Amino acid sequence: MHEIVFGLVGFVFRILSWLVTEVIVYFFIEYLPQKFFGYSFYEKETELIQERIEVLKEEKWFKPYEVYLLEISQRKSIQKLILQANMLEILSREEKRIEFLNELDGRLFDLNSNRKTSLN
Repeated sequence: MHEIVFGLVGFVFRILSWLVTEVIVYFFIEYLPQKFFGYSFYEKETELIQERIEVLKEEKWFKPYEVYLLEISQRKSIQKLILQANMLEILSREEKRIEFLNELDGRLFDLNSNRKTSLN
């Protein structure tokens, strides 16, 4: 009987120690570098976003949006839009380009309307 109780206590202890270890490892790997060094493990996404923005900057139809490049590079909803966009279609097909620009306009408009309401 004691073997069963000690086995169950040992099993529960191993699970709890595993969970605590996982939380500590997550803290050191994910949170601390980002907090103190500004380093994120999502830099690949950031690099991809920057590469796509550079490609868009070379296009003539994107010139009016260059004023908003800081907002485009920092706003999460616009970053998701750029990551989800099929850049080959946007660059080659005008209807996809118009659809992308309309979505970008909508998200930039949301940004500007939020600023106006927060200043009042």
